[in-house]
Amino acid sequence: MMAGKKSDPQLPESLRALVKDTGRPVSTEDIDSYGRLREVQDRSHRVRAIVKAWKDQQTQDRQLREKYAY
Repeated sequence: MMAGKKSDPQLPESLRALVKDTGRPVSTEDIDSYGRLREVQDRSHRVRAIVKAWKDQQTQDRQLREKYAY
């Protein structure tokens, strides 16, 4: 695509009335950024799951120790 030239999507006339805005074309940089974002979100989910499991384990251990000490 040339600099300064706006891309005009090739839509049939019957569909142009249904489409409000097509936006700019998706670039490879957009796809890479989306991939990195999904990777960070997936990693965050895994870390939160591990921390929650650890917290639950500590709570259960503490309760068991209290019962045993009583």
